[in-house]
Amino acid sequence: RTVMSELSAIDQRSLWMRCFVALAVSLTGSWAMNSVVHPQFVMVFPAARDIASVAGVLFLVILAWWVQHRPSTVSEPSFSLVALAMISGACGLITLGLWQADAPLLCLGAALRSIANGWILVLVGLSLCRLDGRACMLCIATAFTASYGLRALLAGIGFQEALVLLFAAPFIMVLAC
Repeated sequence: RTVMSELSAIDQRSLWMRCFVALAVSLTGSWAMNSVVHPQFVMVFPAARDIASVAGVLFLVILAWWVQHRPSTVSEPSFSLVALAMISGACGLITLGLWQADAPLLCLGAALRSIANGWILVLVGLSLCRLDGRACMLCIATAFTASYGLRALLAGIGFQEALVLLFAAPFIMVLAC
């Protein structure tokens, strides 16, 4: 074996672990959003979840078009910083919207979170694409398994703890990717 192939194997193991962390955190965050935070929306404005989902999908469609037509204008570091700033604002708006029973604030916060999370999931997907096929599939399966274990451990978390997880998760995912 050459030094290069050993270095490559170390890089692949490191990438696999970082993808595993990012995906396990993402899956656990999605569970927290769907099982703890979204049910709180019903008391203020039940359609906020749907509005956030549509905003996230529209963002991904626009991003796909943008990347296809103007790929040189997409800056991963800049987009990631904006996404993390949006996550910070979104968590505050969601909290304020629920506290004040203000549907527009809640919708805005949920939509911003969905859009920012979409960008971060693209990063996770691109990182997974750098793994070879077998390693990628094993990483995905292992991350799902770890997420189920984390869900069991977090089964009794409240809204505030879930919101902290949803705030921290994107930062962990970006750092891992």
